[in-house]
Amino acid sequence: MLQSVDVGRRGLDAYRACAGEAVVDELRCLAAPLDGVRVLHANATAYGGGVAEILRSEVPLPRDLGVVAEWRTITAEQVNAFQRHADVVIQKPLREGFGLVVSEATWKGIPVVAGRAGGIPLQLPDGVGGHLVDTTGECAEAVPGLLADPAAAVRLAAAGRGLVHERFLLPRLTGDELRLITSLLGHAPAAPTVPAAAGTAGEDRDPVRGMRIDGAGVRPSRYRGREFRLCSASCARQFAADPELFRRAVARARRVASPGT
Repeated sequence: MLQSVDVGRRGLDAYRACAGEAVVDELRCLAAPLDGVRVLHANATAYGGGVAEILRSEVPLPRDLGVVAEWRTITAEQVNAFQRHADVVIQKPLREGFGLVVSEATWKGIPVVAGRAGGIPLQLPDGVGGHLVDTTGECAEAVPGLLADPAAAVRLAAAGRGLVHERFLLPRLTGDELRLITSLLGHAPAAPTVPAAAGTAGEDRDPVRGMRIDGAGVRPSRYRGREFRLCSASCARQFAADPELFRRAVARARRVASPGT
């Protein structure tokens, strides 16, 4: 059962002085056809800043306009259940950090339609795990396409699960940390023997995302007499936009991995 959050009774008229009479009146007109419509806001916590702070102030306003708006919180177990029983997961932020929801969903065998922001392209390279989109229109087209072809959706999600296993489980992060510490101490880290334990040493990597290059779908690009290998079309575009930025990053990483050279 989702836990209901009490947000009080603050009304839209309280904003007339700061937002203006015309804004409030226009909102009442917009809401008139929505009288009685139910809207559920769900998130993980009723406390703190960010989403919780916004919902506490925003949810009472559509209620004042006749919309049956609710705010309920969900536990980690409920989030897991929602994801596992979904047909498609949508993650469409304008800005993003890593975007862990993408890996959570594909690990559970659910395809994802996601925006090209932050670390999301790292988790959804071309044709693996789901579809990357740039606009809400592209998102609206991609979701019905996956729903209409469940077999293709399953194949996409399975490829995404494989990528998560290889690159984003905590043992992989531990391997990176151990090899980094070894390099900082002036020693040569042992080469990984399985992909899921791969670290930073001695691997051919995409300079944009840091992805290990395994030969599949590689896009080569030459800059200043050297060949760089990119793992996807989106990485190739980012590299072409500012190759010097990524060349310097690769050079720094090599100096850390090989101190004294």
